[in-house]
Amino acid sequence: MKVRPVTVVALATMANFALAPLGIAGTWSAPATVATIPYNDSTGYGTPYIDIDGNGNAVAAWVPGTGLANVPPNIAQAASARFFGPWTAPVNLSFPGTVTGVTLLMSSESGFSNILLSTSAGLVSSDDTASGAWTPGVLIGSNLVSARAYANRAGDRMVVALSGTAPPRGNVTLAVTATFRHGSTGWQATETVATGNNAAIETATVAPNGTAIIAWNTSTRVCARYCVTKNLVRHISTRAPGNSPWVEISGLPAPLNDDTNNLLGLVADASGNQVFLVYRKSDGSGQAIVRRNGAWSSAATAIPGSVLAGGGAWPQLHVDGAGNATIVVSTTGAPRNANIPGNESIGVIDGKLAANSWSPVQIVSALDVTALFAFAENSAGAAVIGYASNWNTQLPYSIHAVTRAATGGAWSAPKNLDSSLAYYYFGGVVVDESGQAALIYAGDDAALTFETIRAFEYKP
Repeated sequence: MKVRPVTVVALATMANFALAPLGIAGTWSAPATVATIPYNDSTGYGTPYIDIDGNGNAVAAWVPGTGLANVPPNIAQAASARFFGPWTAPVNLSFPGTVTGVTLLMSSESGFSNILLSTSAGLVSSDDTASGAWTPGVLIGSNLVSARAYANRAGDRMVVALSGTAPPRGNVTLAVTATFRHGSTGWQATETVATGNNAAIETATVAPNGTAIIAWNTSTRVCARYCVTKNLVRHISTRAPGNSPWVEISGLPAPLNDDTNNLLGLVADASGNQVFLVYRKSDGSGQAIVRRNGAWSSAATAIPGSVLAGGGAWPQLHVDGAGNATIVVSTTGAPRNANIPGNESIGVIDGKLAANSWSPVQIVSALDVTALFAFAENSAGAAVIGYASNWNTQLPYSIHAVTRAATGGAWSAPKNLDSSLAYYYFGGVVVDESGQAALIYAGDDAALTFETIRAFEYKP
């Protein structure tokens, strides 16, 4: 049975918020149907992914659920379109094993797209070499545990995973591994980054210059009737561009070494300088710590505690080519009926890596957000935020978007892209270097007769 997502929010002070000025929006396309199937109450389309390749094509991929009419089981599908043009018919991708989900869809400025699929055989890679001509899936590794994939627009890709099997109780030494691919070359052999007691991966990134950074931790598990994790220690490992050796950074600042904190995000600029976003549980705030030119900054409060208190989606963090950072948050709104989502806002926080300084939260939406949003920007800071909304009424749901032309620029007024669906399963957004953007989502019609994947394209 499908269930409408419901978010929990709490009262938040608006003292740290500021209304953003409204910029001038570009042109959004009409809604395009990427794929559609008869409605099925127990399963349906998985979350769709979207990207824009270097040739200007929008590329989408998704995994349909099992048991759907007219859809073979255990497949992944993809489609593509020229901007403001029709989408191709979905094609079934070829790969070993049965698929369980999409791990990454990433296009490079050189013109091709690559998809990573989680399958029963392991992690599989397939390329879109000619706008819809996907290569047979290649198995990267069959024993990758907790595999996550990261990429940059230059075409560098990194799969981070664990080697070894952690027992349900007790302690074990695990290895953090990385597997690389540069551009259209083949995948390299998996290499060991580091080992540690009960090693666990938190997050990672690949900088625009190819610098790789992995945040991971070690801990001790003490088991009696129940198991308790103690002595959590966070580690940061980096690798310079090319085939340089991995180096673990020593002397982590206190917020990164505090085992009560959660690591929300990690990004790096064009020179490999890093910014870590840490959620401090004691006051609910988000702190930023920057490692620039090999030196750590002091911690700065980037997200006021009132913003994150009470729920909402995790913040999303990006950085442009000049070291300007942007955090997008789903802010908490006034208390309301939990059965009617749509009483939150999208907030934007701008920052400078050089000074680790952050602006107040700018509200760029109405108080109508369901906490589901996606954010993307390019190296110049041109950005789009797509989010699910219901205008404070129960049905129908809506998909909205706001845009900006460059870092520090004004955000457009919210654009209502689609209000025809009863239920939604939000997807993602992407912005290429020309400022073109695309947004994708899945949903059901009000009569529950069909399920559809829809996409919009945007020209600045």
